[in-house]
Amino acid sequence: MAGQSQTQMLPPIRGTRSFQLARFQADDSTTFEEFHTITVLDQYQHYSFEELKLNDYTSENRGVIVRPSIGRTFLSETTNGLAPARSPSGAGLFTPCFARRTLAKDTIDFGAAVITFRVGADQPKDFVVHETLAAARSHFVRLAMSKDWKEARDRVITLPDDLPETFRLYQQYVYTNNIASNYFGDNAEDAAEYRFLVNAYILGERFIDLPFKDAIADAIIHKLRGSNFFDPRLTNLVYDHTPSDSRLRKLWVDVYVWAGSPGWLDEDVLGGYVNAEFALDLSRYQMKLASGLAPNRPAYIGSPCDFHEHAGGMCYRG
Repeated sequence: MAGQSQTQMLPPIRGTRSFQLARFQADDSTTFEEFHTITVLDQYQHYSFEELKLNDYTSENRGVIVRPSIGRTFLSETTNGLAPARSPSGAGLFTPCFARRTLAKDTIDFGAAVITFRVGADQPKDFVVHETLAAARSHFVRLAMSKDWKEARDRVITLPDDLPETFRLYQQYVYTNNIASNYFGDNAEDAAEYRFLVNAYILGERFIDLPFKDAIADAIIHKLRGSNFFDPRLTNLVYDHTPSDSRLRKLWVDVYVWAGSPGWLDEDVLGGYVNAEFALDLSRYQMKLASGLAPNRPAYIGSPCDFHEHAGGMCYRG
């Protein structure tokens, strides 16, 4: 295609200040990156990459904003048919690309088998998750589906003690790795999010899904760091549904010590009683601080891994 001009005329780019396009050279040099975001514009969405790549973009006949790379050359050497390309100056002004490329060998084979999770007591709601994915994440699911249990035969796992909205968050996380809980709202909605996240952590305990619990802990910490609101009314919920070595308990006590007030221990705040294990953990932490046996700063402003359960292993965030 060297030296040949193309007869097809593409519409000029008008008013695209967010784009800085380098000139395409129709010779032995090959570039790819100049036009990799151009199809986000309405007038170019129906053109293929090859059609865009082979057209002669110049300021004289296209009305294109042209900025050739300054002090950079495009290389013509190829390796296995691939030509190395350099970013043109102004590439930082391209529309960001949010695609996250991963290793092809890590592709998940979802298969065809699914599990129905029937969640809730009064008006249960069904959620469907691929068995391969659910079993890979949850030791609880692996056990439920590994033997001749009723759950394995019916391919239905009932969760009467959980809320449908809580499992919906877990289902979203399984497929997207996102914790969809941010309300961006007032104090009432802030309180709802704290309860939402605590219930999700409790579900993670039941499912024995450590990365999910770590992700929920991160979400709570993220909320703590960006908010001046906390909900101590959830203290007994945390302690009644987590084991003694729970990282969520550790986080809760840390917040009480460094951000709390005496009113947080009132019975009407704690639902009529103070959990004995919570009182013991709180007292122990305060005694360690007084003796110089604990860092003199809140742990929740440090590394989130302090509240993760991967111990010395790999963090879920990589």
